[in-house]
Amino acid sequence: MFCSNCGAKIDDNDIFCSLCGSKIVRQESNREEDSSYISALNYYIESELGIHDEQEDSKDSNYNALSNNIRNLDIQDVFIKFFKKNIYGRRVHIFGLDMAHDSLEKMLKSEFGYSEDEKLLVAFDGGKYFEEGFLITDSIIRWKSKMSNSGEGSWRLEDIASVNTERRALSDVIYFVNHQNEMSPNIYLTGIDRVHEFVFAFKGFINEVFGLYENENDMQERLADICCSVPLGIAESCISGCPIRDTEKKLIRARQFFKIPDSEMVFLILDSTIFGSGKVGFAIGTNGLYYCLSKNIGMIGWNEFKTLEVKKGLSAIKIGKLEFTCNIGAEQESLYAVLNNIQSLI
Repeated sequence: MFCSNCGAKIDDNDIFCSLCGSKIVRQESNREEDSSYISALNYYIESELGIHDEQEDSKDSNYNALSNNIRNLDIQDVFIKFFKKNIYGRRVHIFGLDMAHDSLEKMLKSEFGYSEDEKLLVAFDGGKYFEEGFLITDSIIRWKSKMSNSGEGSWRLEDIASVNTERRALSDVIYFVNHQNEMSPNIYLTGIDRVHEFVFAFKGFINEVFGLYENENDMQERLADICCSVPLGIAESCISGCPIRDTEKKLIRARQFFKIPDSEMVFLILDSTIFGSGKVGFAIGTNGLYYCLSKNIGMIGWNEFKTLEVKKGLSAIKIGKLEFTCNIGAEQESLYAVLNNIQSLI
């Protein structure tokens, strides 16, 4: 069996790829959960249209509760949790943050043909007047690309089982895998600033709303998914895992230097040392962030972490008053996005 994201060979029982960290999507996995969600969605739609058979109300009581969650969920509010600021350049328009003009919505309506019932979330103009780019609403992503073989297309957000990204010769691309292990065409992201942060924020949004988490208290799985979104090829000072194996040398050192309990699962480690000794940096665990800066050793619980400001410094990541050295560029952007996604999650 091979990873659909990076192509690495994986074991049949693996949940995450040991090379790139992507979650393994199998055709038969989560079949009951997927079926329950889709049935609940159908139930809600039929109820709204007045065509649901009242005789089935009793046997569909479980779906009724789920459809109420769908009804009450404001997907745009959840989207803004992950896209708090528009740091992605002038070609990206985030609805609910940026000022919307009627002319923009008319142009998007003409180019992408969304329905009146859809709420607009974000639009990306990858060409001239949206001849290329994409539009994401609360239910569908639509794209147009001259570089893609498909030209244009659309996917329902609820069908997305994983969000993946690759670096091509001229551009970063994003693509999706659905619950039947089918892959979408590549969607080119040329023109988006801080593209890695954009992709990680979108992953967090999809996981939060549509995904993959039936249990709101399943913090471990969510942390694992967020931390494993760091591509190891660009995060040279990091290791991540779901969780990291206890036999990993960096984890053994992190437990020693950061005072991490043996019972704590660890999902990501930043080694801020020059020669890789692992004596300085931080680790993301089940219950919080463990760190060591010279003689300053401590742990920040998630309740405290959500109140701290996360910023990028000069070749560093700042968490409150703590500053951790990292490689500038993609690694720094990736770590910044991961920490922000965790804050959105908490």
